[in-house]
Amino acid sequence: MMVRQGLIQRLFVFGLSVLAWLPVQASISVANQMRSLTSADYQWVAQKLFQNEANQNPAYLTFWSAKEPFPSLGIGHFIWMPEGVDAPFVETFPEMVAFVSAHQPPPAWLQVLQDSSHFKPPWPDRPHFQQAQNSLAMQQLRDWLLETADWQARFIVQRLGQQLAEVSQQLTPHQTQIVEQHLAALLQRKQGAFALIDYSNFKGIGLNIKETYQAEGWGLMDVLLAMPSAVTVETALPEFVSTAQQLLQNRVKNARPGRNEAHWLPGWTKRLEGYLSNE
Repeated sequence: MMVRQGLIQRLFVFGLSVLAWLPVQASISVANQMRSLTSADYQWVAQKLFQNEANQNPAYLTFWSAKEPFPSLGIGHFIWMPEGVDAPFVETFPEMVAFVSAHQPPPAWLQVLQDSSHFKPPWPDRPHFQQAQNSLAMQQLRDWLLETADWQARFIVQRLGQQLAEVSQQLTPHQTQIVEQHLAALLQRKQGAFALIDYSNFKGIGLNIKETYQAEGWGLMDVLLAMPSAVTVETALPEFVSTAQQLLQNRVKNARPGRNEAHWLPGWTKRLEGYLSNE
């Protein structure tokens, strides 16, 4: 319990530093606050992310949905775009590998790909990926992803801080005030802090034209801006969950019919509702 309370206390300070949103000062503040998080904090975040993305099953650390044109890897199900694939989502696996491999070297075959000028998956499509699931290379990848769970959590939290500082430059003064209020309220509770971390990794930071359907987004900033303007510490998380559910319902309605995203909605809803009882 003390670990979790410490996490929220430090994330609250981290959140306030990000809310300053001064380009130079923000980067310094984010770096300082990232260093203030303890190993136990990151272990807890990693455990919760692993549960949400892979049901704490190592087999799901290397996953390629039949509904997606790319694999999702690691505790954050980081996207790795195959050659020639153009999907409305941000690729995150290469950036994660660059961060984590600085602390723990990846399998040799992945290192070779990373060092090349063409860092793309060795599997051109899902059938090839599925055929390779029991290969030595895939097992090495799963082992590395499992061993580096805490570093992946560090990457996700650090990336959130950087993204908040960057995307804030798109906001009007009024929007900035709204987001400040909502972040400050959410960061005072461990459930709210984890919701920000998990949702940003789960559905993106938002305000990204690439991650929209019919010009409507569903990322973290989209949710924060769509929440009711007047929230308290007690109501912030329920309002966040309710608003996120609505935006994801809109996403399903706006998606191309062939994507059939409705089948994901129950799982998304369950994940959001889990924020309200997160322990």
